[in-house]
Amino acid sequence: MNYLGSGWSDDVLLLFSIAIFTILLLFLSLTLQIVKKRGLRKEKRIMAWVYGHRNPFFDMLLGALTHFGSLKILLPIDLALSIAAVEEGYSRVVLLANLGFFAAVISAYLIKFIIARERPNEVLSAEELPQDPSFPSAHTLQVFSFSIMLWLAIVSMSESMHPTLALYLLLLASAVGFSRVYLQVHYPSDIFAGVLLALFWGVIFAKFCIY
Repeated sequence: MNYLGSGWSDDVLLLFSIAIFTILLLFLSLTLQIVKKRGLRKEKRIMAWVYGHRNPFFDMLLGALTHFGSLKILLPIDLALSIAAVEEGYSRVVLLANLGFFAAVISAYLIKFIIARERPNEVLSAEELPQDPSFPSAHTLQVFSFSIMLWLAIVSMSESMHPTLALYLLLLASAVGFSRVYLQVHYPSDIFAGVLLALFWGVIFAKFCIY
């Protein structure tokens, strides 16, 4: 693999193009289903099942973990890591990773207010329902996008894939995503959409961060 090298081979370019197209197609298909309100009953049944299996321990654990998807947590971490990386001479990597992260966040909020999906309100949420629309889940997108961009930046700077770090970041991001359904503030499709959108921007910026 070339790190910040001269470019992609034709085969790698084709694979990444297919990945971008597939992710975009899945996201557009999911968005269309949301607009037409297809599968809503099934999602409500899933949420009811999750709600029926809640307990005080997971209320506390997931109630704490869910905040790792908030910009109030992620932005200070991003700022500290960016400053440290810039001081080590990785300004270009920091710039690209942050561009990827903020592009993902901005696109999520634009889509939120275009689709304007209402939040779940069938049962009492474990936390106050946010005022912004439900689709896609911003917490899920933000933690997945931050994790992806952080991993890409570290891979670029160290020239190592760091699979253990990738696994830990994936587990944390997945826990945050699940917490949004557990706390009854998002439908499962909101979570899936957040993951897809984070992957979309991650694949796009992988070329500039790694290759």
